[in-house]
Amino acid sequence: MARHKLSAMFSDLRGALNGSKFSKGRSCHTLTNKVKGSNPQSATQSATRTLFRQFTTAWKGLTDDARAAWNQAAQETSKSNAFGDSYKTTGHKLFVAQNVNSLQFGGIAIPLPVVDEIPTMPNFSMPDPDSDPQTLGIAFDTAIQADETIVIAATGQLSPGKSNVKGLFRVIKTVTGITTPAVIDCLPEYTAKFGTLVAGKKIHMQAYMVSSLKVTKFKAGAALAKAIK
Repeated sequence: MARHKLSAMFSDLRGALNGSKFSKGRSCHTLTNKVKGSNPQSATQSATRTLFRQFTTAWKGLTDDARAAWNQAAQETSKSNAFGDSYKTTGHKLFVAQNVNSLQFGGIAIPLPVVDEIPTMPNFSMPDPDSDPQTLGIAFDTAIQADETIVIAATGQLSPGKSNVKGLFRVIKTVTGITTPAVIDCLPEYTAKFGTLVAGKKIHMQAYMVSSLKVTKFKAGAALAKAIK
């Protein structure tokens, strides 16, 4: 569905309409043919859809007080749309999103919104030791608590010149409760999803935190990138 911002005419367009796709590049707006991507119907997709159905149904079974609490929490939660404009979500959407996010990574169901201090995302880096150019990992500089899960995502192996990787990240590994700073080896999980590393290609990685107590997903800073030697 195409989305637009109104001025005297249109000032911005996003989405798809009649086989065309509206988007915005670094220097200009673009209009391209809409390409239908593959939908592999993976086990992860099926499990996520099941969770969405589960908590959409569970919303109806909440008490009036619980729904009111979620609606209030939603008014204090800002999101951004395709244009980067800030908006408030709904209590129902917040309830479903936070519960799916929690259970997807080993947490528990959350009947009421959790009001807590925002967790601090550990700084992370991508080691590149000369002794093993095929190493692929993420290093964290602080411990990860027992109630916190770090979710690591990566792109496939891309051209070194490609910098726009939005939408290309796929989750490859989750790690919970690391008591000391550590380097997390991601190579087995990466090659299982994307294949053997190829010299001359570049991989982009990012990490974010999911807390069973604080329930909100906190992305880390800019994604890291590594050229395969």
